[in-house]
Amino acid sequence: MSEQWRPVESVLPNLPENQQLFIRLCIKYSFSYERIAWHVGGITDYQVAKTVEKTLESLKSILKNSQKLNTVGKTNKVKFEGDLCEEQSTILHMRYELQYSFEEIARTLNLSQNHIQKVFVQAYTKIKKVKM
Repeated sequence: MSEQWRPVESVLPNLPENQQLFIRLCIKYSFSYERIAWHVGGITDYQVAKTVEKTLESLKSILKNSQKLNTVGKTNKVKFEGDLCEEQSTILHMRYELQYSFEEIARTLNLSQNHIQKVFVQAYTKIKKVKM
């Protein structure tokens, strides 16, 4: 297994099943969109191309953000005062320390942007109450 493939393979289980399927079919059929469309059935090769493009963008973003997290290191973890759950603490850390946008946080954590924003607001409210 090549060194370049290892990070991709470690991220694959975190992708939605639909995206995992398309990545595996791309590998199996050497990115032949016609063959993938035939295998999946009911979609055109153009739809396959668009789905693969979106999947590769997601994969690239996750890998890029994983590299950012690795460069920051575990020792730079932000400590917030207040009764925060791990998810709230992680989102605040990514927002303030890593300067991620809500969209980047959502992609990295494989959650909806709406959910990320709700959790952020809840955590931020708890922080403000503690500092008063």
